[in-house]
Amino acid sequence: MKIIHYCFISSLVWGAGCIPKTPSPLTVSAAASLADVMTALASAYSKEAPHQAIRLNLGGSGLLARQIEAGAKADLFISADVSWVRYLAKIKKITIVDTSSIGNSLVVFVHTKGMTLQHAKRIVLADPRSVPAGRYAKMALSCMGHWTALSPKMIPVQDVKAVVRTLQLRAADVGFAYATDVLPHLIRIPYPSENCLPKIRYGIAATKDGLGFAQFLLSDEAKKIWKKYGFNV
Repeated sequence: MKIIHYCFISSLVWGAGCIPKTPSPLTVSAAASLADVMTALASAYSKEAPHQAIRLNLGGSGLLARQIEAGAKADLFISADVSWVRYLAKIKKITIVDTSSIGNSLVVFVHTKGMTLQHAKRIVLADPRSVPAGRYAKMALSCMGHWTALSPKMIPVQDVKAVVRTLQLRAADVGFAYATDVLPHLIRIPYPSENCLPKIRYGIAATKDGLGFAQFLLSDEAKKIWKKYGFNV
């Protein structure tokens, strides 16, 4: 779990030896694809709430949802699949804040020009059973009629960041990741059918304690940061 502390306390303000009361740290469980942008958003939020510490718990959306269902602390949950926040809201674990404002796109990355899904020997994707990026990839391939034929080549990994690492290590020829994932030495190839591209939206849900940060994530200031990191707003 990554811990980001934004508690800037000046002895000139509080006096020597005086320790002010600070709010409890917020635990933010967020999809692995949000690692960089969430760090930037937390930093920006610190200007509004300078004494609020934020803990980032990053991973596959399905895994994070199951953790919350089992009782893990989460003041804010941001899923790459809105169905997970709806599920948690249904069982009264957290309250939905937004399911339509932040989006992304799925991209196919290859190492060499001319490589296709059919020619690839190894295709890496996030595990479709629990990770939205993998489920989106499966949906697209199934829509194109390729899933069954390509399944023997599939390497399922724990989340989209693991997809990126696998591609960087050249342990796969082709990989499905998000458009926001930065892979400067790889080539993006188009889908055979644009009609099969899934619509990707992030779901945001929060407890009472996390509502302030959740609302900040949808502010005009935050939207500029989302866009800077390549997300659809």
